[in-house]
Amino acid sequence: RLFSRKERKNLSTVLPPPSISPFQQVECVAYNRTNNMAFLLLNPWEIWSYTTKSDPACRHSVWDITAIQEEYVTKAREAAADTENRQLRPSNRAALRKLQQTEKATYNGWGQQGVVACTSLGTLQSGVEYWTENGRCCPRATDFLLMGLQDGRVLFMDVLKMGVKHLELQADKDAITEVSHD
Repeated sequence: RLFSRKERKNLSTVLPPPSISPFQQVECVAYNRTNNMAFLLLNPWEIWSYTTKSDPACRHSVWDITAIQEEYVTKAREAAADTENRQLRPSNRAALRKLQQTEKATYNGWGQQGVVACTSLGTLQSGVEYWTENGRCCPRATDFLLMGLQDGRVLFMDVLKMGVKHLELQADKDAITEVSHD
């Protein structure tokens, strides 16, 4: 249930999905107040998003974490192969290698790529900046669903468009157990 602290009343109730047994727990919950969206991590491979504009909340979509990651892993591998095949001048190759080694927050996450389990969720209502081959960029979006992964990455996903990744951050070498900000 989502409660208003100011008015001390119930804003919305997210009913448990019928596919969950009474003995199974929801692994993680995240709420985006700006867009009235709630996200439930049912298991490491499935997220259900709810719109909380009504009471009880209505399921908006089901995110298949494997399918979302496979799409980006394939694109990253194709981009890496394309970069290797291009005839870059030695100075450009060195600059690209240096950027890949030093910058951690990038559009396509220069580090390890693979399909791994989601371990935590969080939301962020703030602008972000990251590096691309062309320099510093910042997406127009200011609301993100943060997906903490088993391999230490955090994916910055669009809150309203299912499966749209804005960037990823290699935050740690171990699993991300909790995502929060101040």
